[in-house]
Amino acid sequence: MSDSEMPLPLPRASPVPAGERYTALDVLRGVAILGILVMNIQAFSMPLSAYMNPTSFGVLSGLDRWIWGLSYLFAAEKFMTLFSMLFGAGVALMASRLEHRGLPSAPVHYRRMLFLALIGMVHAYGLWFGDVLFTYAACGTWVYLLRRLRPKTLLIVGLIIFAVASGLSLMAGLSYPQWPEEEKAEILYSWQPSPAEVAREVATYQSGWWGQMEARVPQAMMLETSALLFFVMWKAGGLMLVGMALFKWGILTGEADARIYRRLAAAGFGIGFPLVLFGTWRHFAEGFSVEWSHFLGGLP
Repeated sequence: MSDSEMPLPLPRASPVPAGERYTALDVLRGVAILGILVMNIQAFSMPLSAYMNPTSFGVLSGLDRWIWGLSYLFAAEKFMTLFSMLFGAGVALMASRLEHRGLPSAPVHYRRMLFLALIGMVHAYGLWFGDVLFTYAACGTWVYLLRRLRPKTLLIVGLIIFAVASGLSLMAGLSYPQWPEEEKAEILYSWQPSPAEVAREVATYQSGWWGQMEARVPQAMMLETSALLFFVMWKAGGLMLVGMALFKWGILTGEADARIYRRLAAAGFGIGFPLVLFGTWRHFAEGFSVEWSHFLGGLP
């Protein structure tokens, strides 16, 4: 075989030189990770049910009430949304850099997604059930295929996919009163477990690493199967496509016109913030009922 016929080696991932990095993306990524911790720390310290229904772990009053309300208002879903968009931007950025050098991006991308999924599974089953890396790897396998779409198309498709998650929550919430009593009881039990069940879960997680498997394995499996397929993948995947669009427009890298950022800020504070404020108030007004807080109040 001649030198000209020798197959080219597969491209390998390597650190990006400092001069080629986008400072804005790095800063946003760091802010997103720190913001996610505000919510995750609640899941670290309390039973699973208390993440969305804090009343399941005792009376919510005083300082606890204020802290939960402020964290829900300013952190819940916000930083995960940002991180998902940044992940999509990263997929598009990595692929474009390789392809501009005349190299195929698919081998590197799917190798990364494989390792990300493996790390996520080790994390979910070995340390904490609330891992998100497996979810991102699963979404990354298909959002990559859409990376070459125009920004406007990416935005529209992303919002449509994202809306599927909202639609599923809405339909479940509206139909909940007509559910069979057995299924309603099962949902209610997981939403508002008995004090004995709460104490058992706490005792399980305060036991040794192997003893924690009794609770961690089924919780992780639920998040990586039914929750992933029927809710999380639509939401995270849609946001990744939106992130690709914002990256191509230069919005996430700080390269867009200043007027665009002012308009986005005005929309966020003028429309988004009042909606979240109303939702936070309704959680308290409804007493964290399963009908509102589990379904309708959780609409993205």
